[in-house]
Amino acid sequence: MRRSTWLLILAALVLNVAAQAYSIPVTRYIRESSTSVNADIALRFAYFAFMLLVAVVEALLVDDLLSGGAWRKRFLGGLKPGAGSGRRPGDQDSVDLSDEEFEAALGSRRSGLRFLIAESSLSFFLAFFVLLGLNWLMFNALNGWFDLYYGRGGHYVTQLRSPDARLRCEAILELSYRRSARVGLDLERALADRLEEGTPKEKVWAAWALGYRRKLKLPARPTEQVERAEDLLVSLLERGTDRQRQVAAVAAARYLMARGERASARLLPAIRSLARSRQASGKMDVETAVALGLLGDKPEVALLGELLLRGEQRLAEVAAWALGRMQHRSSLRPLLGGLDKAPAPVRCAIVRALGRLGSAARVSVRLMAEFNHKSSGFVCAARKVVLRPDGRGKKIVDQLVLAKMARRYRVLLLQTMAKVSFLPDALPWLDRVSRDPAFHKQTRGYAREYYRSLKRQMAREQ
Repeated sequence: MRRSTWLLILAALVLNVAAQAYSIPVTRYIRESSTSVNADIALRFAYFAFMLLVAVVEALLVDDLLSGGAWRKRFLGGLKPGAGSGRRPGDQDSVDLSDEEFEAALGSRRSGLRFLIAESSLSFFLAFFVLLGLNWLMFNALNGWFDLYYGRGGHYVTQLRSPDARLRCEAILELSYRRSARVGLDLERALADRLEEGTPKEKVWAAWALGYRRKLKLPARPTEQVERAEDLLVSLLERGTDRQRQVAAVAAARYLMARGERASARLLPAIRSLARSRQASGKMDVETAVALGLLGDKPEVALLGELLLRGEQRLAEVAAWALGRMQHRSSLRPLLGGLDKAPAPVRCAIVRALGRLGSAARVSVRLMAEFNHKSSGFVCAARKVVLRPDGRGKKIVDQLVLAKMARRYRVLLLQTMAKVSFLPDALPWLDRVSRDPAFHKQTRGYAREYYRSLKRQMAREQ
């Protein structure tokens, strides 16, 4: 082999060793110790620069082996067009050109870029792009798929170690949404660390994030980290501030839902104790009521029924949601009782809750009577219960689409009757409602739709 080939082989080996000697400790540092995203950007720039440089040298080596380094010689100026031909102006084979021919020759010269790409360059450029892709795979495989890790949330892990508490809270929020295993860090452990060592505000965010990740039903691995998070939530429920205990109640309930019998035996008693203490002090909060609804804890039906009738409006609406969420027959009594006594906005929540009970609630007659009541023409607002600590994010709302009016109570009643199944004697009633001009045209449309649906169902059963 030529001397240039040996030099390129040596350069490729040295660069590969140097690149990995740089990248392995740097990527480990970014994963485990870095506290600045800006520093990460500078270190990653050098990481990708090494990757690019290695691909260039390897492509030059391929070009040297396949075409004798033609592209390298042209690019580096070692070989000019026509150079090396051995001809001198005075040689016999030289050609005399007229002025017109000389000008035409000058006009036909290729540009520098066109020259580099067109002349003996295919092997170099093809090798460069193929080797760049292979280098990306090699660098990532040797460094724990670092590029995927960082692109899918690794920068938030760095931000979680920032000395700025505000940035740490923002990182907790972003990490709570991450589903990818490529993040490379057990997020249960990272969030539990914030729950144990963070500021009071960080503990609120960490408790919410842990609960939200259980809502996503992520794999419970490693188990010891999940168990640690459960123990820390119990500690927060027992000794945290009021705000921390509120958020921890929902998180603990979601752990119980996701983990079932594998969950800590201390979680349920801690939530019950919190609910009892808040009820006794008259300071029941929305989050604790939501936690009871998530648990579907039958002994708490009486407590929620009391909130339904005596709590302030927002709390009463959440209590109605929680009773419907439980799907116990025992929930029917407080819900039907509240339908007579509760104010209009709470009645909307009660009707929605009856719809969640499904076939367990044979309440069509009661709902028809409510529909016929003169005061049932009011508007139902969308239910809004935001559990994220900053008051933003997804809301618990109903998907009731009406073209030109708000969510009207009568339409909601019709939808709920359809969910709990109409009784056969509802057929003439639905027909009458669908034809009565006293009702809004969309209300009549819903009644007509359910009338036809019930008629088809009865025909199938016969």
